[in-house]
Formats: sequence, C-alpha cells, structure tokens
Amino acid sequence: MKPFILLSSLLIFLFSCQQKTDSGKIKQFAKTIHDYTNFQIKASQQAFVNKLTEDLQSLQQNSNAVIDTKQLRDLLAKAKEANRVSYEHIKNTIEVDNEINLRQKVLDENQLFDSLYNNQFAKTINILESNDTNKKEELFKIVDGQLEERINKIQSASKEADEEFTNKYDISFPDDSTK
Repeated sequence: MKPFILLSSLLIFLFSCQQKTDSGKIKQFAKTIHDYTNFQIKASQQAFVNKLTEDLQSLQQNSNAVIDTKQLRDLLAKAKEANRVSYEHIKNTIEVDNEINLRQKVLDENQLFDSLYNNQFAKTINILESNDTNKKEELFKIVDGQLEERINKIQSASKEADEEFTNKYDISFPDDSTK
C-alpha cells in the first residue's frame, strides 16, 4: 500500500510541476506575442500607414499636391524593419495552443504586411515620385478594395485569435490601448 501512496504522491507532484511550467510557458508565449505586435512595432507601422493615407487623400483632393516621398520612404523602411523584428521573434516562439493557433495567425499578418511593404506600398511611392499624369489611376490599380479586404480579413483573424487566447488563459496586459 505504501508504494501505491508514494507513487500517487509522486505523480501528483510531477503533474502539479508540469502545470506550473505550462502556465509559465503560456504567459511567456503571450508576452512575446504582445511585445512584438504592440507599442513601438505597431507605432512605426501605423505612422507609415497614416502618412501614406494622408498623402493619398491630398492627391485625391488636388492632383498637384506635393508629396514628401523621402519621408514616406523613411517611414516605410522603419515599418518594414519593425515588421521584420516582429516576425523573427514570433517565428522563434513555440505555439502553446494549436487549437487557437495564435502564432501562425500573427505570422500570417506579418507576412501579408511584408508583401505589402515590398510590393504595393513600394510601388505606390514609386508612382508618387513619378511625373506620370495618371498617378491617380495607377494608384487605384494598386490600392483597390480587394487589398483592404485582405488586410481586414488577416488582421481580424489575428485579433480574434489573440482575444480568444487571452480570454481562455485569463491573460491581460497593462496599457493595452494599442490593440
């Protein structure tokens, strides 16, 4: 009987240690995702999007609007670098909940923005720098409704997975105003 009690006690001890480890892994995973999708990362990406939107609206209102493409290129470079840093850190994490699959959904968002930064957004700046008289038409070929739809779909999936994860594991972060 004593070996059974000893074995049971050992199993309970090991199981409780495993739960603490899993809880620690979950919190570390959530912190990594949070840290590399918020604050400076999101701020530099948002600064680029805001400036690009502002410039496109100016061009929409006035075909002769002067656009500071050097500033746009600088902001694009910062946004690309922030996205790269985010991607690398998140890629190196290990998913802790395959059902929610938060890591992959965040990586999908990073990959989409990497593609946008290197293709559509870079082409947009090239068009803005050109002397082409059909800038508006060329820009609208690049920035169409389907692009916005793709961005919203990927971002929604990432945000929903994040909310599901933080709710499931009862995780919150102070000053979550950037999400």
